[in-house]
Amino acid sequence: DLSVGSDQQTRQYTITFSASFELRNSKGVRIAGPFSLSSQQSVAIFSGVLITNTEQFFTVKEIAERDVLNRLFSVLSSPEIKKSVL
Repeated sequence: DLSVGSDQQTRQYTITFSASFELRNSKGVRIAGPFSLSSQQSVAIFSGVLITNTEQFFTVKEIAERDVLNRLFSVLSSPEIKKSVL
C-alpha cells in the first residue's frame, strides 16, 4: 500500500522490457522463431521526481528483465527447440 499526504501526488508508470529473437543455423537459415517476449511492471513515483533516478525504477526494471530472461531460457530449453537444433 502507498499512502501520501494531501500535498504529495504520485504517478503510476508502466515499465516494459521486451526481447525478440530467432534461431538461425550457420548458413543463416531460420530454424526456430521468431519469438517475442515481454514483461510489464508498474511503479508509483512521486510527482516531480525523475523516474530513472529512483531505486524503485531500477528494482522494477530488474524484475521485468529477469522475467523476460527466465522465459527466454524456458523457450531455449523447450523440447521443440532441442528438436530443431539437433
